[in-house]
Amino acid sequence: MGDDTSKPFHATLKTGGEVLVTGGAIASPQILMCSGIGPKEHLEKHDIEVIGDLPGVGESSHDHPAAVVSYKTPRKGVSVTSKLRLFGKTNPVPVLKWFLFKTGLLTSTGCDHGGFMRTAIATDQPDLQMRFIAAKGLGPDGMTTLTQFKNTKKVEDDYTFQSIAVRAKSRGRVRLVSSNSHIKPAIDGGHFSNPDDLATLREGIKISRQVGSYST
Repeated sequence: MGDDTSKPFHATLKTGGEVLVTGGAIASPQILMCSGIGPKEHLEKHDIEVIGDLPGVGESSHDHPAAVVSYKTPRKGVSVTSKLRLFGKTNPVPVLKWFLFKTGLLTSTGCDHGGFMRTAIATDQPDLQMRFIAAKGLGPDGMTTLTQFKNTKKVEDDYTFQSIAVRAKSRGRVRLVSSNSHIKPAIDGGHFSNPDDLATLREGIKISRQVGSYST
């Protein structure tokens, strides 16, 4: 099967040519397994002809678990989400600044301040990333605050610290639920299967609380 049009197509390689699978951490192993490259028993379970028995396909997936600590501030109109709202609607001023001058709030990713640090369980490299978000954290990934902004009519003025385990040791896997590549695969993130990742986030939460408790 081809792309989303579901029309079949044929590709021809020159002698010695290669196929680069660039579907990302989820779609790449799915494409390979649907093509017959992957764990033999798993492919046969879905009636897929085995071209190459490679047990490692879909295994050892990595992710970066995160947690947030949010604080409410008595000051009004200081959070990014507050400035993007005007009487419950989208404030046109930041939008116009972006379109006309490429300046203002919309030039920010929303989490462009932070740093990396080593916790007690780290070895030679930082295992914790801290991000500062000038808005209320609506989810552990932090960016949910912005992606779900259109669904929130009013967001209180808050600020958020996001902790991310950047050297996660836990491992997950991707498995097929169908031989049809248009059906989403099953994803087992394996989050916190290694206790070190939880320990890293715990330290991040402690640091977030320490910084958030400072008064000016």
